[in-house]
Amino acid sequence: MGHVSKDELKRIQGSYQLKYGEIIDPLTAMLLYEVEEIKRSDSAEKNEILESIHREINEMKKVYRPFTTSNFKVAFFYGVGKYTWAWLSVIVIGLGVILNHVRETTMTEYRTAKQVLERYPNIVTLEALIKTAKVVEKKQGIFLEVEPAKKTLLLGNTYVIDPERAMNKEASKILIPLSFK
Repeated sequence: MGHVSKDELKRIQGSYQLKYGEIIDPLTAMLLYEVEEIKRSDSAEKNEILESIHREINEMKKVYRPFTTSNFKVAFFYGVGKYTWAWLSVIVIGLGVILNHVRETTMTEYRTAKQVLERYPNIVTLEALIKTAKVVEKKQGIFLEVEPAKKTLLLGNTYVIDPERAMNKEASKILIPLSFK
């Protein structure tokens, strides 16, 4: 706000008289000049702010360009790449859950096997018999059925005659009781 000239005051007085048909004094003309100057400075400030906003918007448009495509594969892989952190998190959590489940299951099976071995120390020796034995159920109970060995001796399926003891040579099968009803 600088010094106002007399010509400027006369111009303000003349425009007011032309517009409203009234004559105003020089003091009122100076006040109107001040108001116009404030209005001009506010307008200039607003224009400057708007220009800076437009500049920032144009700069952001250059930096942030939306990705558009009609190709499904390109869009899919763009989305996968953009959300890699989420995919990796899901995979890591899933692997953690699976590995924890496998570890817990294995530990439970190990504890059960350890308890069985402690309770039955001969089970390791009888493992082959348990796997291959022919078990039959009769009305008296459950029996292990063995037949005389013809060529090869099979655990849990065949038997041989003890040469030191006499045995009925016509016995085709022997039933060894496992449990009774």
